[in-house]
Amino acid sequence: SGFRVMAILLTSDSIPRINKILNEPNMLKLVGMGKSSLDITEEFKYLDCYESDDGLDIAMFERPDFRVAQGHNTFRSKGRVAINNGKDIIKTYFKNNPEVDLIFGLTPISNKTTIWFNRMIGFNFVKLQWLENGILAGRYEQYR
Repeated sequence: SGFRVMAILLTSDSIPRINKILNEPNMLKLVGMGKSSLDITEEFKYLDCYESDDGLDIAMFERPDFRVAQGHNTFRSKGRVAINNGKDIIKTYFKNNPEVDLIFGLTPISNKTTIWFNRMIGFNFVKLQWLENGILAGRYEQYR
């Protein structure tokens, strides 16, 4: 494999581009939880947003606890590229945040592609839980 640049931590200058990606019809259907549009402008200050080195994929991390991060992904790549980008973003996030021991994600059980992706990038299914909007999701975790 060739030389890979690490994932990039995005700044607030990237908010318009992130919002544009979040509101692409396929992405909004995947991550919008039924909303007609998304805007991360207000939430951005609470997120660490990383972009893959090829510019296709973004993962956002919230910190509900000092040692725990919740990940959200907006991946546009597919297959092997998505897996490589996902692993790279997680590796970079752990490297940049040495205090974080655990990243978790909540994936609706109907989202079979993301469930497969979670497993491919090293996350393990832990339990089922209800999301605030009444959707049943699997909790997936990856420890450092």
